[in-house]
Amino acid sequence: MTLALALWLLAPSARALQIDSFVTPQTVSNPPLGDFATDVVTNPAGAVASTRSLQTYGSGADLPVTASIGGGLFEVAQSAAVSGSPRSDGIITWDLPTPLDLTAGGTADAFVFDVADPTLPADLAIILRSPCSPSCTGTAGSVLFVQLGAARSYRLPFSDFGQLFSEPVDFAAVTQIYFEVDILQDMPAGSIRIGPLSTVPEPAALLPWLAALALLRRRRMPGTEGDSCPIPLR
Repeated sequence: MTLALALWLLAPSARALQIDSFVTPQTVSNPPLGDFATDVVTNPAGAVASTRSLQTYGSGADLPVTASIGGGLFEVAQSAAVSGSPRSDGIITWDLPTPLDLTAGGTADAFVFDVADPTLPADLAIILRSPCSPSCTGTAGSVLFVQLGAARSYRLPFSDFGQLFSEPVDFAAVTQIYFEVDILQDMPAGSIRIGPLSTVPEPAALLPWLAALALLRRRRMPGTEGDSCPIPLR
């Protein structure tokens, strides 16, 4: 048994919950003034949603913008410089067939994704909705705003979300995920590209599995107690 397989079997709670691998293609572009360009797919492969909506909005002028999904990336691109208040944006909305536990049984506590290089800086808004409690009137929901700058990995803790609607979202029973990316004002032609979106456990939850990895490696190293393999792992 390989170490990777052993840890997979040992630590199901430490695995990520994939929201979308961005493999099912979609494209929208050049929204009309004051309206959305929209495309909807049903049961997209690699995603948790029953429907996934991709939109871009013509806010103040017809923008040279394209929002696309495919090849493991979500991209918002503008083919020319955009000045002033209109901004190039791309919006994904995942509607879930049944309430989804983003915490994966209480272990996951953050969204993670990568921004690819090269990239334009952008604002990101994530809005989560869940069913309201019996005492609530309206909608349960929370929101997080963050600026995406350098190309790197981003980790967005659930604890950073703030209440948006009648009561905070229940992260264990989410029914909709709204993900909006807006390229900053006065940017040249270019794009921002975001890799697959997942939720992951807090770092402390991974420590037992890292310890298990270290123990398995030690047991398989030659010259150590319990050695059962003459060739060290690399």
